[in-house]
Amino acid sequence: MAKKSSFGTGGGLPPRRPGGMGTRHARFGPVAKPQNAGKTLGRLWTYLRPGSRYLFLVFMLVCLAGAFSLAGPFLIGKAIDDYIIPGDFPGLLRISLLMAAAYGLGALATWLQNYVMIGLAQDTIRDIRRDLFEKLQTLPVSFFDERTHGDLMSRLTNDVDNLNHTLSHSIQQLFSSGIMLVGSLIIMIWLSPVLAFLTVLVVPLMMMTTAAIAKRTRVFFSNQQKALGAINGYIEETISGQKVVQVFGREERNMAEFKEYNDTLRQAGTKAQVFSGFVMPLMHVFNNLSFAIVAGVGGWLAIHQVITVGIIASFINYSKQFTRPVNEIANQFNLVQSAIAGAERVFAVMDEKPEGANETYERKPLSQVSGHVEFKDV
Repeated sequence: MAKKSSFGTGGGLPPRRPGGMGTRHARFGPVAKPQNAGKTLGRLWTYLRPGSRYLFLVFMLVCLAGAFSLAGPFLIGKAIDDYIIPGDFPGLLRISLLMAAAYGLGALATWLQNYVMIGLAQDTIRDIRRDLFEKLQTLPVSFFDERTHGDLMSRLTNDVDNLNHTLSHSIQQLFSSGIMLVGSLIIMIWLSPVLAFLTVLVVPLMMMTTAAIAKRTRVFFSNQQKALGAINGYIEETISGQKVVQVFGREERNMAEFKEYNDTLRQAGTKAQVFSGFVMPLMHVFNNLSFAIVAGVGGWLAIHQVITVGIIASFINYSKQFTRPVNEIANQFNLVQSAIAGAERVFAVMDEKPEGANETYERKPLSQVSGHVEFKDV
């Protein structure tokens, strides 16, 4: 009997019956080990490490773009207090040109960081595809006999593509979010410690909400990927063996089994998308709450001449820049969860033992091959 694998397709899938299409799917079961995001990210870093200098360049470009973005709200507040209220039009024109230059340079830095990061991501995915394909060439025939072709194709295509999309966009997004969080907080404390304290009060609610949803949806996204691999495998085997299906009159039975696979994928996808879909509406609620607090308290402070109108305008923009990174992380959450689940499925193939790994004898090359094969007493 072949050994059990860490491959799985999740619960609720119909068993494969002997005859006709084979029994490959019957060997699929629950994942043997719990998902380990830390281990998976560590293995991904081994592929990213050769391009660490490009990661550093991306980080520097993110810092530059963040600095220009942080300068914008400050210049807006200064324009209101020093030029709009006093009616200084030439001064307003000068600071407007300065703001335009800051935002333009920030956009250029953002484009450059995307360009560099996409190139690094493509190189990383190329290496992962190469290693995965080379690994498949070393695996025994029993490995392919025990698993559906569609599931393996799903790992080579869907899972790797999800990982590619996440690497291309999410790493610099995390860098940028961290810089904007820290930078906005420092400037808000400098402008008004009271308003900064009120703004920060909302952030723990946002983080706890995101973490609670993340804990639930990661399992659902993993089940969705497994169900997708299972249905791809069933479709591939049914199409390739359509003549056998028709000869044995299995059309109705196959349609019933496909309905079960399809319903399993629908249920897994619905749970994953519904639970993760709670994130952005809740983030908007917290953002509006923060805006209302800043506007109300800031207006009261301005009436009592504790702060100026320009500071309120700057602070509102900084409060948005402070909460926006949390929103962006939440927006990237679906991709990150799907990519981690897909990477685990890819590395599960790479961890399989190659053919001959358990052999204790030494293989010797043939010294001379004549190409003549003779059967005796067969």
